[in-house]
Amino acid sequence: SVLWCPIPKSVSHLPLTVDVRLTMLGTRLATVPVEIPLPSNTKDANQYSILLCLKALVVPFPIGSYEVDTKLFIEWVELNRILGVEHITVYVQNTTKKMEEVLIYYANTGFIDIRSKQQEPGRPLYELPRRNVELNDCMYRHYNAYDRILMIDSDELIIPVRARSLN
Repeated sequence: SVLWCPIPKSVSHLPLTVDVRLTMLGTRLATVPVEIPLPSNTKDANQYSILLCLKALVVPFPIGSYEVDTKLFIEWVELNRILGVEHITVYVQNTTKKMEEVLIYYANTGFIDIRSKQQEPGRPLYELPRRNVELNDCMYRHYNAYDRILMIDSDELIIPVRARSLN
């Protein structure tokens, strides 16, 4: 689902953060920063073709060791690059030192954008409302710069059937 939160005209300045709740006085699910995307008429609009939003980077992966996890993640990133993905946004809460080194390497190349994933105290990471916050953040952060935004997990791949790439 997509969360849309218009700011009333009576507000004289933009807030720094917004609380996400299911009801006006309900329990806070998340606090997200407010960012204004580029207007669609700027020269940077749709300058790229494909962005991949990684819902959540969970380490270790279900299959096992940290060593395997890092290698599988590198294979996943490189295969997506070969298939035509131009940029990946990754939401990370905590990870291993080895995975952090891999993420920093790709961030330094400009291929991966590392975003901090905030967890509410007492709420499991896998809860659906929490995951939607990151997906919404990724979509609204980049929707004017990319033609297509893919939202998948690190154990998923989109393989084109009739073409050699996703472009």
